[in-house]
Amino acid sequence: MPPKVTGEILRQTAERLTDKPALVFAGGSMTFGELDCRANQLGNALSTLGLERGAKVAIMARNVPAYPISYFGAAF
Repeated sequence: MPPKVTGEILRQTAERLTDKPALVFAGGSMTFGELDCRANQLGNALSTLGLERGAKVAIMARNVPAYPISYFGAAF
């Protein structure tokens, strides 16, 4: 079995556990479906800016919900 890319792992998990919480943080939570959607939005935005698959992207964020969104979104 070939190795999976990070984005594929999230996508497959989101298909199985769409409404299950992926992130729980002070003041709220985010489901796997929401995380996948937000990560895809970021990935599309990076692509629109001209980044291609395999490009290096720096993520500078504290321990906030934006970090996993950025992490998965940069793996577009």
